[in-house]
Amino acid sequence: MAKRKKKYINASDIGAVSFCEMSLYNKQAGVKSSRINQGHIRRGNIAHDELNAAIRAEAKSQFWLLRFIRYIFRVLFK
Repeated sequence: MAKRKKKYINASDIGAVSFCEMSLYNKQAGVKSSRINQGHIRRGNIAHDELNAAIRAEAKSQFWLLRFIRYIFRVLFK
């Protein structure tokens, strides 16, 4: 009996299917996306990268405040 290669579905695949029902099939079948779709994907990736950078910058700027609040709670509730 020949062994079958297991195909796993990751979270990214689930997100893609929620946007386009054929995306997982096309990915597994090796179908290439059109040039227009590739442009949309690139712009979407850029937008996600910019959002992630903004979130990281905001979290970094508020890190000192969280440490200060934690210090106050430790002092007050020892």
